[in-house]
Amino acid sequence: MNAVFLKILNMSITASWLILAVIIVRPLLKKAPKWTVCLLWGFVAIRLICPFSFESVLSLIPSSETIPSNIALQHEPAINSGITIVNETVNPIIAESFTPAVGNSVNPLQIVIPILTVIWFTGVQRDCAFIR
Repeated sequence: MNAVFLKILNMSITASWLILAVIIVRPLLKKAPKWTVCLLWGFVAIRLICPFSFESVLSLIPSSETIPSNIALQHEPAINSGITIVNETVNPIIAESFTPAVGNSVNPLQIVIPILTVIWFTGVQRDCAFIR
């Protein structure tokens, strides 16, 4: 279940890059037909819904897997956003907060990720029950 949570989290981060691109491009399309803006938001919706992605050298999205699936097992946890300044800013904070101490028997992320997974799954269940 943790792997599913991390996969969906990575998909959400990828979609947030696309949302940022749409927000930046939208003012440039003031004189374009209205359907072009709808098409751009349609791409965002597809990215949020589809559980797979296409990777290429020409991709505008810096990294398809920002949070590695084995982050809970790493001695010094780190992300790879594809943007150097983000990595240099966030990785020291993650390493400081979640690197296991010498005497600890478990990595702190091995506790945090399952808790976040349960919280996420509870929200999904609540939303599914609401739809019915």
